[in-house]
Amino acid sequence: MPEIKSADPPYMQVARHISERIVRGELSPGDKIPSEREMREEWGISKATANKVLAQLKAEGFVYTRVGVGAVVTSPTGLQGAGPRSMWQRIRSSGRIRLDNERSERTTGQASGGHVPEIIRAALGGTNESEYIFRRRVIYRDDQPYSVATSWFLPALLDQWPGVVGRLLADEPIPEGTPRFIADRLGRELDVCTDCVEALPADEPIAADLGVQPGSPILRVVSTMTADGWPIEVGDYFYPARTSLTYTYSV
Repeated sequence: MPEIKSADPPYMQVARHISERIVRGELSPGDKIPSEREMREEWGISKATANKVLAQLKAEGFVYTRVGVGAVVTSPTGLQGAGPRSMWQRIRSSGRIRLDNERSERTTGQASGGHVPEIIRAALGGTNESEYIFRRRVIYRDDQPYSVATSWFLPALLDQWPGVVGRLLADEPIPEGTPRFIADRLGRELDVCTDCVEALPADEPIAADLGVQPGSPILRVVSTMTADGWPIEVGDYFYPARTSLTYTYSV
């Protein structure tokens, strides 16, 4: 029998357990989640607590009630079109990276290698001694946060092209998207974007930006964009767990 262990309220622990099963694909859209009685038997919780579990899962958009069936997993429709793949497809088709109903709040800057995640350093071919540029955005759709994204760049690959590093560091939008901007300035063609994906609990800063509870399951996508084989950008994206994404593709 699963046990209530952490300091979080029991209903939150059970709701997190079920939502993590949904994120991992153990429960798919349309699948029935454990009933109130099954939750009470499995977790040793009260009827009131089981009802709060269901209310929490509904509030987070993971489930809905189907008449005659009970609570089932929601189809991921609210955030369709999210993810690096959708953005890069928009770059190719329209030359724009944002939809009309999207906006972002940016922070730009530089960081030494010791403050950059190892997976980012490896993807860019940098080291602990390298300097990196970052552009961090909280992206909103219809004024609701749906992604926290940080794009990382290695100035050593770019500083021989005047104006590239300066524009990346400027606190202003790049409507065509940073990969298209860099590829055009380098005279290269965008070719492949490969994603590494994991589900993990949201830490407090990411949870605050996404509007979810700390510890809630979220998706992390580390997306490496290349132009003629060069790694020109690595993006570190965080999404609510119910976002629908496709992970590996060519552009």
